[in-house]
Amino acid sequence: MLGSSIIEKRRELELKIHQRQRNLREVQKGKREKKESLGNKLRLFNMLLAPAVILVIAIVLGIFRSARKRHYIGHARAD
Repeated sequence: MLGSSIIEKRRELELKIHQRQRNLREVQKGKREKKESLGNKLRLFNMLLAPAVILVIAIVLGIFRSARKRHYIGHARAD
């Protein structure tokens, strides 16, 4: 009788340990997935950011050069 209650308690403890280990694995899996997702988002952001910055610089330079060219052409005709 005493031995069977000890065995029963041991089984209950082993079951609880197993359930907690399963929960821990699920939590770790969720954290890993979130980390990978964030890494992918950052990688995509970086891949899109560099060309976007270059495009904006090119547009600004184009507008600046065009305005300067019109300014010089306008002064050349006035003379």
